[in-house]
Amino acid sequence: MPRVTADKIDGAAYTIDASGKRIVRTFDVDELDRSPADRLIQAYEAVDDVDASIFVPSYGDVHPTETGLVATNIRIAPNGKDGARVTVEYRTPTPGQLPPKTDDDTDDPGLLEVGGAIVEREVQVDKDGNPLLLVRESGQQQQAKARIQVPDPVLRRTRKETTNPASKQAAYQGKVNSVAVWGRAERTLLCRTLSGQSDDNGATYTVTYEFQYNPDTWDVTLAFLGEDGLVAPGALPGDGIESFQVYQEADFNALPIWFPIP
Repeated sequence: MPRVTADKIDGAAYTIDASGKRIVRTFDVDELDRSPADRLIQAYEAVDDVDASIFVPSYGDVHPTETGLVATNIRIAPNGKDGARVTVEYRTPTPGQLPPKTDDDTDDPGLLEVGGAIVEREVQVDKDGNPLLLVRESGQQQQAKARIQVPDPVLRRTRKETTNPASKQAAYQGKVNSVAVWGRAERTLLCRTLSGQSDDNGATYTVTYEFQYNPDTWDVTLAFLGEDGLVAPGALPGDGIESFQVYQEADFNALPIWFPIP
């Protein structure tokens, strides 16, 4: 059974240029026991015989620490009598490349839609984070709230899958991204819809994933009020005006979809 040695120093690289980040990881796979013609394929599928947490990444897998990068190029070459050297290159995927690997047995990238939604939000502070205060000539003040219309981009992917999406719906719908994904910062994507339809009695499902993007994050900003109902004197962002993380979070990198980098 194969033995896998991960992250060899020889051949490893980390590059940043105008096209973004590029990371190269190298793996040695030894004790391959298939026929010589199949050993390189066996190396690509290799999981260490002793420690199953050590394995060769597949095309489209997300980098273990740089979640915005995926494996876009994998090279496997013979190494010794019964071994192979695997070189995995991670980059930011381009629209012409495949989405990350899916756990469904279909490579259908699906229909990509990019639209927008006008949403109404209640605010207690202005665009610079200052409290909305109404002041009379007598000096009397009153805390104000305002409802504003805000345009948010909406990302939608519809694709054919072979598993019921109910478990994914429970895991992701109504939550925000816990880590950066698809070139967008953490807590900026809200999963609005994750639903599926089947016209073959459950053999396959047409699954729709819909996300609303808020570049300012989905955190909520609130102001401290005194007994008179006014914002406390001298309240400033970080001192009486605070942002709170109110949405449940999930790692969207585990989903079998991908969206273009903005």
